[in-house]
Amino acid sequence: MKAIFALLVAAVATSSTLAACSKTQIRAWIKSCDHLSTDQQKCDSRTCHRALHWLTDPETRDCYVSVGLGPVSDLNKYVTLDEFCHASDVHALRLELAAFDAPVNGTTD
Repeated sequence: MKAIFALLVAAVATSSTLAACSKTQIRAWIKSCDHLSTDQQKCDSRTCHRALHWLTDPETRDCYVSVGLGPVSDLNKYVTLDEFCHASDVHALRLELAAFDAPVNGTTD
């Protein structure tokens, strides 16, 4: 009985994962980034930035292959772009903090 229940749970989990696995959605995420010209524009685009989080997700990468969109290596450029965007976020934060810590009128504490 336990074995049957375990198989049923596994089947439901697999079917819900496959239901969420959408060729159309993956193509839309890719398009939301690819239509922009530069990496910085892609990072600045809220839609693309959100899509990057999905395109770098292991389940999405598995889905990409399972629905026949191509090899998972096709998505590696989005991993690189996501890393670039997050590095840009860190750099911008460091600049803001440096400006905040800068002496006012040449005085220091």
